[in-house]
Order: sequence, then C-alpha cells, then structure tokens
Amino acid sequence: MEKGEWRMRRESGEWKRAAGRKTMNRDLTGQKRTVALCKDVVFTRFEADGDGVLLNLTTKNYYTLNETAAFIWSRLDRGSALDSIPDELAEHYEIAAAEARESVWELVSDLEKEGLVRIS
Repeated sequence: MEKGEWRMRRESGEWKRAAGRKTMNRDLTGQKRTVALCKDVVFTRFEADGDGVLLNLTTKNYYTLNETAAFIWSRLDRGSALDSIPDELAEHYEIAAAEARESVWELVSDLEKEGLVRIS
C-alpha cells in the first residue's frame, strides 16, 4: 500500500488528498473512540477488485473507495471497534502498525468531514 493510496475520492473529480501528512488532533492510542455511521449512507463493494462506493442519500454525493478504504469501511460497518481496525489492516496488508493507525485515522477523519460518520 503506497502512502495515500487508501484515500477516498469524491465524485466531483477532486482527490481528497492533502499535500503531505495531516496532523492528527485526536488519535487511536489510549482513547476509546466510537464511530457512528450516518443512517443515510449506503455502501456497496465490488467483488472483482475490492473497491467500493459510498452514497449519501441526503446529499446525493457518492464517493469511490479503493480496496483499502473499502476494507476500513466494511470493518466500521460490521461494528468493529475503532481501535482494533488498524491491527486488522496491518495484518491484512502486511504494513507497519503505526502506518495502519495513521491511515485509519486519516480516512475516518475525512469521512467525518464529509458527513458520512460521527466520531465521539
């Protein structure tokens, strides 16, 4: 998995990737964070390549998720604890735990900014 490869893309054609790494104002270590999926968001995953699509039924915006982002979303959707997802991601993609934590947090933060999830 390359740096930033997991990012979601809003279908306005603009990638949601900022230059460089974002500073995390909250993290997954030592804190119990919960993520609530917004009820007006539906997800489908494409079996062939593992990518997926999120559709916000309220705003009519849809978002493409690559395989890694779809992996993270599917864990959120099935109710996995937020702090367990980086371990699953690291094991599945054979990446460092720190990289997995940062990737999960950045994606979840982006999902929150787009109004697709709520973090508490």
